Amino acid sequence: MALSRRNLMMGGLGAMTAGLFSASRTVSAEATRPPKNLILVLVYGGWDVTYLFDPKPGLASVDVAPGTRETVGGIPIFTHASRPNARAFFEAYGQNATVVNGIQVQSINHPDCTKRILTGTASETNPDVGAIAAYELAADLPAPYLVLGPTAYTGPLASIAARTGTLTQVKGLMDPALALPRADSSYPRFTPDATEASLITDFVKARAERERATRGAAGYNARRIDDFVRSIDRGESLKGFAGAFGNDFSFTLDLRVQIDIALRAIQDGLSQSVHLEATFAPWDTHTSNDLQAVLFEDLMSALKLLADELTARPGKQAGSKMIDETVVAVVSEMSRTPKLNEAMGKDHWPVTSALFFGGGLPGGRVLGATGDDLEALPVDFASGAPAGDGTILQYSNLVSSLLGAVGVDATSYLPNAEPFHALLG
Repeated sequence: MALSRRNLMMGGLGAMTAGLFSASRTVSAEATRPPKNLILVLVYGGWDVTYLFDPKPGLASVDVAPGTRETVGGIPIFTHASRPNARAFFEAYGQNATVVNGIQVQSINHPDCTKRILTGTASETNPDVGAIAAYELAADLPAPYLVLGPTAYTGPLASIAARTGTLTQVKGLMDPALALPRADSSYPRFTPDATEASLITDFVKARAERERATRGAAGYNARRIDDFVRSIDRGESLKGFAGAFGNDFSFTLDLRVQIDIALRAIQDGLSQSVHLEATFAPWDTHTSNDLQAVLFEDLMSALKLLADELTARPGKQAGSKMIDETVVAVVSEMSRTPKLNEAMGKDHWPVTSALFFGGGLPGGRVLGATGDDLEALPVDFASGAPAGDGTILQYSNLVSSLLGAVGVDATSYLPNAEPFHALLG
């Protein structure tokens, strides 16, 4: 009989099934890069890549905003005087950045595209790249995978994730007095002192060991019990890292606040992977596509702040900076159609772009390509250049290579996805 959370009568930081992957939790010799932190920025809603990453001026087949295609920091981008933040980012960090164009997500549905660009699969029950990296590289940290936006997939690795979210899970774990209120407020909340908390923890662990002795000595049940016990310890140790969140660690829509939290969490040894998301930003511009200019300006300003901070803050290795030890991946689940619709907006398009910087990845590069109709072109996976006999770059190839970029062998998670080798240089 398989155990359930109800059988164990336990709660906490996610008594879920990270153990499902225990049997295959090895890093092969193919993952030759040293481990890196991962900061993933999700631009949910679908950006118009022609505004910046994939310039298409002068084509009758593509409606573009005013601007000029020029090379900044070694990367061809689309610029305009009204969009100074985009230029400022690439002037400062283009030589450390890689743009990947022509990523095929094979859908025009937001949820389907999002799970594909994050997990490399078509299933929301699979873990995303941040969860995998955290589990493989730093499962014993207090909150290996810190999720600061609502759109992340942890699947069977949920126990290594801590979410701020609208329900403020992290706040409740750090300070029980701030947990969700009781419906009946006439009774005071029970807050155990240190001795009582220790007794409760000992009881819960003893109960888990009794379950292990009766029906969980090996196999799936044993892995669930082990994972649950580890989650208790992580939940307790998380309380000692409240300083990494500052005075207010509530759910926030502000990407800049999330950046500050993310960097402190990594610096203080709280997390290895962080998911950032400018939640509810109106990127889904079916009307008034010119709003993309405003959104890109805000995004690139925030990314420059992130790059500035990573460059200024010391890394863990002597003489290094955080940017040397951290890969930043900026993705959107889809792009916009080449042509404007009747509402002067653009609809969903299944070919998107991504931006990477930091972590020792080569920079000043554009990999992948699209044609005059914004369709994905086949590319050589070794060089990233267009090739008539090449392969269309799929979302699974991108996720596989991103895992390799942070030092994780993706074979156990994406066995049929060839990495996009060009990303690693």
